[in-house]
Amino acid sequence: MVDLSAAAQRQIAQRGTGAAGRVRSLDEIVQARTKALAGTLTERLARLGVPQDEPIVLRLDDLGQVKTDSPYRKGIEAFAAETKAARDDAARSAAFRALHNPADDVAGVGGDDDAE
Repeated sequence: MVDLSAAAQRQIAQRGTGAAGRVRSLDEIVQARTKALAGTLTERLARLGVPQDEPIVLRLDDLGQVKTDSPYRKGIEAFAAETKAARDDAARSAAFRALHNPADDVAGVGGDDDAE
């Protein structure tokens, strides 16, 4: 059980009891961030001329840089390198997914492909 201070209780009361004021589960946070990131990436990749009907796998390397094996690699990686917000969103999404399911190697973060 968590005891909230009077100030915290007032803030919660001011926000109301609707969906906007409720506490979201980690699942909901992961889904919302992933959906927002997917929308942003879809829009920006379309501007780069990347076809929407091909799956693209994005990974984060050890330095936090976005990497891909797509035929459009140069454009995608350049976009990600120039766009700090996209890189940060990808890192946050990967971190949330890793917290949610630590057994998975999410987006190449923390994985060791050579280990058996």
